[in-house]
Amino acid sequence: MRTRTCILCCLFLIVGGTFLASIASAQTPALEIRIDTVEATVYDTAVEVPVYLATSEDSVASFTLWIRLTHPTLCSLRTEIVTAGTLIEDWQYIHAQYIGDDGNDLRVVGVHNVVFPVIGLPPQSGETPFFKLVLDIKEPAAVFMSDEVDLELITQAPDFFTVSDPSQRPIGYQIDTVPDTSFWRCLAWEGEECFDWQRVSLPPYDSISVDLVEQLHLDTAEVHVSNGLVRVPELPCGDINGDNLVDLSDLIALVSYLFQGGAPPAFVWAANVNGSENLEVDLSDLIYLVNFLFQGGQPPQCY
Repeated sequence: MRTRTCILCCLFLIVGGTFLASIASAQTPALEIRIDTVEATVYDTAVEVPVYLATSEDSVASFTLWIRLTHPTLCSLRTEIVTAGTLIEDWQYIHAQYIGDDGNDLRVVGVHNVVFPVIGLPPQSGETPFFKLVLDIKEPAAVFMSDEVDLELITQAPDFFTVSDPSQRPIGYQIDTVPDTSFWRCLAWEGEECFDWQRVSLPPYDSISVDLVEQLHLDTAEVHVSNGLVRVPELPCGDINGDNLVDLSDLIALVSYLFQGGAPPAFVWAANVNGSENLEVDLSDLIYLVNFLFQGGQPPQCY
């Protein structure tokens, strides 16, 4: 009886372990790409945004990614890619270029090595940045409200989103065989035989052909994508010298600008502390800031 119980226990452990392993495998995607969330200010340039990659089993030898900026009035993407300290630091080919003329879409292509044998990057856990995007925060027309910028990965087609292993097999894609129907119109008949066929999309047509073609289809169960976010906090009204604070140094900067030919405010809106509708910076703003800093007056009210 004891022997039978031990056998049943062993069988239970084997079956249960196999079942749990299959569940864990099913829950782990073949590929994960995530753009990080970062915080910047309106004064920042060359803001680095890490992009992370994780693969459960496959090595990565090349990639093509399309990244879209959803709020171009607030910041702009550079064609510069930071690789120092990232997974692709030693890759032989990295190139980024704009898609279109507005600079809102960036295509990034990378190849581990361009000569055989192709080695590739071994499976990764997603802890070290794959690479880093670079963007600049623009000078907005009004920056007294916090704002956010989405960095979106475009995955609608293999030309936009492909991560391949050393055999150039796209990771996380399925190959579907689908019928491709073609319609043909004869331009030159001789009896019942046609000597000149033209492919057409609309009737009339004289013949139909059906071919089986292979199409790549992204398996969203095997590929997880997380878009990025850039947060730009509220700019303090009264921050005249651009240090993200409102204090005596801003008063000194305003005096220098108004009476000593000093540098103009980093943002004229931040110096319009009395909230005048014409956005002019003058003596009334200086008096208003003095009252706020030393006499308990109302806080700056930029518009």
